[in-house]
Amino acid sequence: MKNRVLNALNIKASESAYIFDLLRVQIFIGLAISYVNIIAYTLFLQALSIQLLPYAYLTIAPFLLLLNVAYEKLEHRSSPLRQLKYIILFSLVILICLWLGLSWGHRQYFIFALMVWSVLFYMLNGYAYWGIVSLLFNIRESKRVFSIVGAGDIPAKLIGYLSAPILIAFFGLINLLWMSVISLLIGLWFFHVAIQKTNWEAIKRSNNADHQVIDLQQDKRKKGLMDSLFKNELIFAISILTILSYNVFNLIDFTFLSHVKLKYEDIGSLAAFIAAFFAVGRIIALVFKLMITSRVIERWGIVICLFITPVILFLFSLVFFAMDQQSEYILYVFGMMVLLTEVLRSAMQEPIFFILFQPLKEKVRLHGHLITKGYMLPPSLIMVGLSLIILNKMGIEVTILLTIKIVLINLVAWAAAIMYVKRAYLRTLHRSISKGIFNSDEVYLNDQKSIDILLNKIANGKKSEIIYALKLLGKANHPDIMNLLYQQLYKEDKEVKLYVLSEISKIKKPDIDLLKQLVAHESDSEIKQSLTSIICRNDKGYLEMLSEQIEHLEYAVRKVVIISLLNQDEFNHLFKAGNELNNLIQSTVPEERDLAIHIISELKNVRFTDAIEQLINDEDISVKRNAIMVACKLKIKSILPDILGMLSNSSGKYIALQGLLQYGDDLFDDIEPSVINNHTSELVGLAGKMKGMQSTNFLLMHLSTSPDWINKIVHALWRKEYRPSTSNESGLINHVLDDRFLSAKDKIDCFYAIQPFKNHVLVKNSLRSEIQNDLETCLRLCCLLYDKQEINRILELFETEDSSKLYNAMEMLEMVLPQRVIRELNMLFDHFIDPDDTRKIHKKQEINHLFDKIVFTNANEFTPWTKAVSIYSLWKNKDYDFIRKLSVNETPSQSYVMQETTTYVLNALT
Repeated sequence: MKNRVLNALNIKASESAYIFDLLRVQIFIGLAISYVNIIAYTLFLQALSIQLLPYAYLTIAPFLLLLNVAYEKLEHRSSPLRQLKYIILFSLVILICLWLGLSWGHRQYFIFALMVWSVLFYMLNGYAYWGIVSLLFNIRESKRVFSIVGAGDIPAKLIGYLSAPILIAFFGLINLLWMSVISLLIGLWFFHVAIQKTNWEAIKRSNNADHQVIDLQQDKRKKGLMDSLFKNELIFAISILTILSYNVFNLIDFTFLSHVKLKYEDIGSLAAFIAAFFAVGRIIALVFKLMITSRVIERWGIVICLFITPVILFLFSLVFFAMDQQSEYILYVFGMMVLLTEVLRSAMQEPIFFILFQPLKEKVRLHGHLITKGYMLPPSLIMVGLSLIILNKMGIEVTILLTIKIVLINLVAWAAAIMYVKRAYLRTLHRSISKGIFNSDEVYLNDQKSIDILLNKIANGKKSEIIYALKLLGKANHPDIMNLLYQQLYKEDKEVKLYVLSEISKIKKPDIDLLKQLVAHESDSEIKQSLTSIICRNDKGYLEMLSEQIEHLEYAVRKVVIISLLNQDEFNHLFKAGNELNNLIQSTVPEERDLAIHIISELKNVRFTDAIEQLINDEDISVKRNAIMVACKLKIKSILPDILGMLSNSSGKYIALQGLLQYGDDLFDDIEPSVINNHTSELVGLAGKMKGMQSTNFLLMHLSTSPDWINKIVHALWRKEYRPSTSNESGLINHVLDDRFLSAKDKIDCFYAIQPFKNHVLVKNSLRSEIQNDLETCLRLCCLLYDKQEINRILELFETEDSSKLYNAMEMLEMVLPQRVIRELNMLFDHFIDPDDTRKIHKKQEINHLFDKIVFTNANEFTPWTKAVSIYSLWKNKDYDFIRKLSVNETPSQSYVMQETTTYVLNALT
């Protein structure tokens, strides 16, 4: 029964404790607010002129600003849990004072004060309540639960509005304030009891500790309005939207109340109408919030749902242009619009506004709540209040049609503001998952101050800072860059010197005399090799001198000399280098044969195919490995079958793979088709590491013909940064994506079907691992199809434990991917985050039928490991009838782990 209730509300069992604790508190706070509203509106409309309502708006505005400032100071000094307690106690004191004033004071002044307090009362308690809620749930949870956790005030106000006429008849209208006092005290007691529970300990510790630092995510050098007041662009965007919505709601409320006052003169009937009207609105809002809102937001996304309220109001407004303005029914139709506005504001607008803040850091989030909900209402009240006063002074009656025209103008601005919110929201999501890495590849220097900083880094910095500074100064064409490079050659750091020599090698006329001095005293063989290479390329006399004593040179220098000689045009140079290289190939010293291989690998115009074939079979493993690498690097096709044959030998497999990687994209053009099926897995892995169309076409071909390797092929295509270039390729990727989604759904059903069986934990864990792999594969397929770098960031976040960034990243995808794809991804993502979620009822499956599907009928959908684990688990649980089927029916998979597991369990039966 409990699961059915949670499923109907679209919430998880793990969330339910917080939600029901909060609902109990909100119900009694909402009950108190409903009684105050009924008293305030009834007394105001009965005792005061409706023309005083704009003045009430103007009075509310400064008082609300003062309360906002006080609340913000309280927010910095205490936790949200304490703030709610303080605000309830403060509200109790104000209500008692108002009761005393209405009973024995100047009645009209206190009626006006009560009207002002009814708004302040609602706002203050909303700040504190939603401040707690926003800390309990992440962005994805908030899309489902915010409408539910905010639904407590609806039954509360419904009870209040329906019970008010009865209670007024017994106790009087003013004494109804004591019901508000009692409701607040009960709500305070429920809240105190709730936070004593163990599940609230985490948030209590978080609030008692120093709060997270505000992540302003802005340029620290700018100190304008955005930084000082709003702190974040998203808060600014939502604030604009809030003012526009407040304008619409306040104007509609005033117009409705002014017309209602003319219709009802008796206080009793006026109170009954207000109570009944609000009650109907709450009933509709309750149904929406509990059953519809969370599902609509989850299915359609935040941005589309932001348009629901203005679009419905726009369509409703058009009705009034077709009606007779003198008709007695126009007030009732307008009343329906007011009712609809109240429902949309409560059931759709408020939950979405709070959800929008969830990607922000906690402190910024709370600040955003206060700015948009608290600080933006006063400007709206002032605008609407002053407009109404001016219209009254000018003798212009605020008719329903005039209100509709003003509302339509605001709705156009409202729609434009939503688009701005969308852009700000997407940018906030991007920043919330960013790596925080600065890429300076495109930085160019123009100012002297920056150049001085880089020069100082070259003189005193670490090796990475020196290299970085030299790169930037080189890009900026600094006039002294060559002197700076040469100076580094006198320092001791090897990495810096190698970088400098690589830069000097690009120069047409380096300082050869300086380099000769350096090479004479250099002890490091790698640096000496680089120096010698530069000198030999620019000084033939030096090359000839070294060639005369080539047999006595150390290996690193001898390599440079032979390569330099082979790059010359003179026959005697080529003859001398060829003889020396042949001597190295035929040498009995492994190091010299290895040196020969390294020399051959760097030759551009001369090939030594016979020598490579000889050295591939060398008895020394190091020589053999390097010979394979060079053979593949030089793309010697005749040797390819021998190297591919090594893939079947565990001892030579790694060497062969490393060599084939050097062969490059042409491998898939030169390889014989008959060999491919025997080494599909290895070749797929190699294709993913190569650039070029041959390897890509190989992967695409096997994407549709090798179901066992789908995940690996997709990973290879993603690694290659492949993007479909034709409609056929896009169709293929879409087809594979749909198949992966169906396969993942089937595995989720299997996961929940096997969950009750505690003796099959290994199978359950393996299935969960497969579902995660399918999720990652689907994300990679989406990356191929839609070319969204945000997906790559999500795949990186899977490796971290920062779940908040992962939630924000998935939310960001909803802004950039089609809804069809997002729905499927969300299903997999929700399972990955919370595999114990019981909201959805999955079909039950008989255990043997389930294993038959994994091992036999749908075997291609499952990995060899899952199938092997299933066989082992069945044997462990003594299901021998199923095990015997293995000896009769051949399993589709021929993987090593399956063969070994099957052999083991069958032998165990005999």
